[in-house]
Amino acid sequence: MNQKKRMFAWLLVCVACLGWIHAKKPNVADQILNDLIQTYTQLDAFQAEFSQRYQLVTAQGQQAGPQDQASGTLKVQKPNRMIWEYQNPTKRIFLADGKQLTLTDYGDKQSITAEQSQTQAFPILIQVLLGKVDVEKEYDVTLGKEDEGPEGKWFHLVLTPKATGQDQAQSISLWVEKGPKTLIKKSQVLDPFGGSYTIEYEYKDLHPTFDDKTFVHEIPKDFAVVPMTSFEGMGF
Repeated sequence: MNQKKRMFAWLLVCVACLGWIHAKKPNVADQILNDLIQTYTQLDAFQAEFSQRYQLVTAQGQQAGPQDQASGTLKVQKPNRMIWEYQNPTKRIFLADGKQLTLTDYGDKQSITAEQSQTQAFPILIQVLLGKVDVEKEYDVTLGKEDEGPEGKWFHLVLTPKATGQDQAQSISLWVEKGPKTLIKKSQVLDPFGGSYTIEYEYKDLHPTFDDKTFVHEIPKDFAVVPMTSFEGMGF
């Protein structure tokens, strides 16, 4: 092989290698999602305070009507137990005890119950909090506009369903803070009816020890109990 042919062959190898490196370069959104999933996979339990806002949105993306606000505490125990305790403005309890889902509203004096199905049937946000690892099979994940949190930059992941009907959501946004642990600091679910559920999280304990009573809630005897086949519209 003469000098020119050797140089040409070497150039082809270099171009091929550069193309392989470019193809293998990790996507930033994928990196953040992987770190996020790894964090929640490794957490056996956690506790947080949350604030939730619900806002109707017009077809043009503008706010419509007053914004509903609520707040409370969230406790999660893997693999499948969690309790959302709404304390303001009205006491509400959303409980998944591993066997049954219960939503008890003290304002309406009513409790809605449903059998707790497999974790894979939960809305995607709940699955992420429980350490779901196959988000990209069902959602396209892209990087949205970053946000500034109280302690630094929040990365913005946008999850768009690959098929219609999942989660009753048009899209899900997760604002993520990277650090020793990559945590969801804010989530937003856009439902198909023009509603926007936004939840912000303040983590209090990433290694709590819960006893079995934590995930037990007695429904008051004078409350109406309504069986349902599934839960929708919880803002998840």
